[in-house]
Amino acid sequence: YILGLIEHRDEVLPLIDTGLKFGQSSITIHEQTCIVVINVFNKATNRTFHVAIVADLVTDVIEVDSAELQVIESDYKPGYVIGAAKHEESLVLMMNVNKVFSDTDVLMINNLVKEKAH
Repeated sequence: YILGLIEHRDEVLPLIDTGLKFGQSSITIHEQTCIVVINVFNKATNRTFHVAIVADLVTDVIEVDSAELQVIESDYKPGYVIGAAKHEESLVLMMNVNKVFSDTDVLMINNLVKEKAH
């Protein structure tokens, strides 16, 4: 699911295909495809690092107050979905990116970046 590495603000970041990461088909690159930089916490080093993800489309960036977050029963959601919130006329699923990437993923990504950046 790692497409390669990109440079962003003088930092080398792994580029993640979100389609492959979530067990779907690879993201098809088109005019509305976006790269989003996210923060991921590395428990092993107790530090945060950046990852670039490829998304089909980004329509908006919003802030959701935790009081607006509706819990989704665990039987109906993957472990990385925190809950849902209503934004305008849409239902937005919120996810914990720290649960999307396992400890093994984080170590592999860190090693790849170190290896390729030097």
